[in-house]
Amino acid sequence: WTVAPVGAASAGDKAAGPSRAATTEPVEYDALRWAGAHDVDRKFRDFGDESFWNSYWAAMAASYATWSDAAAVTGIKAGATAVVPDGTGVVAAIVKAALAVIPHGMPSYCLLGAAAFAELVERDPLAFLSGSVSLTGGDGNVGGLAFRTAPGLADTDVIVGARQAATWYELGSSPIRVEAVS
Repeated sequence: WTVAPVGAASAGDKAAGPSRAATTEPVEYDALRWAGAHDVDRKFRDFGDESFWNSYWAAMAASYATWSDAAAVTGIKAGATAVVPDGTGVVAAIVKAALAVIPHGMPSYCLLGAAAFAELVERDPLAFLSGSVSLTGGDGNVGGLAFRTAPGLADTDVIVGARQAATWYELGSSPIRVEAVS
């Protein structure tokens, strides 16, 4: 949307409803490509070693997920608007960024670089009594705001956004498996 459709209070009955001309613009992106090619000994296929193949495909799916997350973060960072916090520290940055998002949608996530995540948790551990935090997973939820660390973030990155601000499309069967036996 370049000008989003909006509504407003109406007098009702046969009074004209509030209106504003809405406009859009096309946005195009090229699909990202991902591949992993490995020369695997035929013995794993010929002798039906399913545990090997299950492990192999699980590792490739994990590799794809990591790559996909990093690509999504790169896109989010590219579309983000820089905001300068009023104070110092990660809490001031989160609050300032959330306030910048609110006119456009309710903040639902906060992406934090590793140092910013550590500062948040160390600053006020008692704040997490009303939420959750996973130090090993690098994610959590406090007061309805989900936060996490992710590949592709600089140590001090703080990005606050609303889920409806971006859409990430993936093929339902990713990654696509192709095998060639030689």
